[in-house]
Amino acid sequence: MEGGASNDDHIEQSPSIFELKMMALRMVVARRAIYETLPLAMMHDPALDILLALYRANSNRLTVEAVGDSSNVAPSIVRRWVAALADYGLVSNSGTHVSLSPMGFKKMATMLTTVIAGQSDIRTLKREAVTTGGAAQ
Repeated sequence: MEGGASNDDHIEQSPSIFELKMMALRMVVARRAIYETLPLAMMHDPALDILLALYRANSNRLTVEAVGDSSNVAPSIVRRWVAALADYGLVSNSGTHVSLSPMGFKKMATMLTTVIAGQSDIRTLKREAVTTGGAAQ
């Protein structure tokens, strides 16, 4: 860090689009690990899987089948959730292709930024625990 900037100054900066896309990918990988380990019926959240798939699509419109393949969600379920997400204004649905709406893109970026900030907070707590010789509580 230059000019004596503290770690807190760095944390307050907004993440880049690359960092947001990487966080979305990390969330997808983590969710797939959960789905492969725990009962899917108890853990499956198609709406978030669909939103993550659309966010990672770089504003490209995807077919329902492509969304399903990317999010590991059956096309019939994708169609139902896309309709619900469209009602909330989060996605645009032309009938054949789906994408995040501008509001959906903004909300996903905000959510991913919050996740990144939370992980930064965790790293700070770990560093504090190491420097004080105790476990973070």
